Amino acid sequence: MLEKQLFELNEAIVLAQPNDEKALNQTANNIMLGLSLFAFGLFKKNLFADPLAIFTEQMFASINANIEFNFFESLFTVWAFLIQLYFDFSAYSDMAIGLGLCFGLRFPINFDSPLNAISFADYISRWHISLIAFNREYIFIPVSKLIVKLLKDKTSFNYYIAGTIATLSVYISIGFWHSPSLQFLFSGVFIGLVIIATQLFSFLYKRKYPMNFSFGYFGQILNRIKVLTVAATLGALLMIKDLASFKLLVMGFTKLNFQEIKECFYNATNGIGTDQSFSMIKKPIYLLGYQ
Repeated sequence: MLEKQLFELNEAIVLAQPNDEKALNQTANNIMLGLSLFAFGLFKKNLFADPLAIFTEQMFASINANIEFNFFESLFTVWAFLIQLYFDFSAYSDMAIGLGLCFGLRFPINFDSPLNAISFADYISRWHISLIAFNREYIFIPVSKLIVKLLKDKTSFNYYIAGTIATLSVYISIGFWHSPSLQFLFSGVFIGLVIIATQLFSFLYKRKYPMNFSFGYFGQILNRIKVLTVAATLGALLMIKDLASFKLLVMGFTKLNFQEIKECFYNATNGIGTDQSFSMIKKPIYLLGYQ
């Protein structure tokens, strides 16, 4: 929001000046604006991102040490990680935009207050805007056009299929852009599926799904995690009484061990495995009917 206001102020100053003064004053305004943005980014990095990073690193280290947290500790850590991620990335973006302005280069704003988003799709559209725009232009549009062409019939269903495949292609691409690993592949697929599901829900029921922001953000958590248990990870998100073991909530997709997945399902459905916090009282919602 501040970035937008600074740019608008700069435009107003330039437009109000006589022609013979514009060139010189434009340079001065760009430098002042650039230094302001750089200072603002440095402020966010040092006063918010770095202190939160120390806290979240300690909490994730505790997870790897098999220390379990209660619901409120888990929730606080998850949201602290989101806020730290935002301040860290947006701080670097602000500093880069600011330095660019000092040298006469105008880069696009990369974050548009994503924490004010009303849905996960809205959140994603405000987060890393330049990356989303690039993928929309060079992946989403070409892929969707190709699928529609291959399907031939111009029906609403075929357009939806084309949009679904194109959306998944975009977020798989974004996952591999971050890192060519299974961890980021699963994260990209998960986020893409959440966006597809919530958009379908909104279209069918003409309203927003209230949980899509929190559920979709879980996909970003997968980028941070060091260990895998797919069943336990998704199951822990749906715990009734307690999110439980935060260790389960944040298990990631670095090691794709199908035997571990099988054992997790078996333990969860039979109420075994207290070391994984899969007691009967903490069983995931989708497994409650099984004994």
